[in-house]
Amino acid sequence: ADDTTVRRRRPELYDLLVRSDEVPEGVVLVHEFTERGKVVKIYQLDPAAPPTDQPPLPLGYVSD
Repeated sequence: ADDTTVRRRRPELYDLLVRSDEVPEGVVLVHEFTERGKVVKIYQLDPAAPPTDQPPLPLGYVSD
C-alpha cells in the first residue's frame, strides 16, 4: 500500500512502516527499490506463518 493508504487505513503502523528506516520486529526486508521517486519496501513475516488448512487470503494492491 502507498503511504497515504497506510496513514488512512492503518495509522498505528504509519510511523513504523513508512517513516522509520528500521525494519520492524516480526518481519524481514526482502526487497527495496525506488519507483516514481518513492521508496518501495517489501517485507516477509519472520518467522513465517504456521501451516493451515484454511484457504489463502487474497492480497490486494492499493496504489495512488
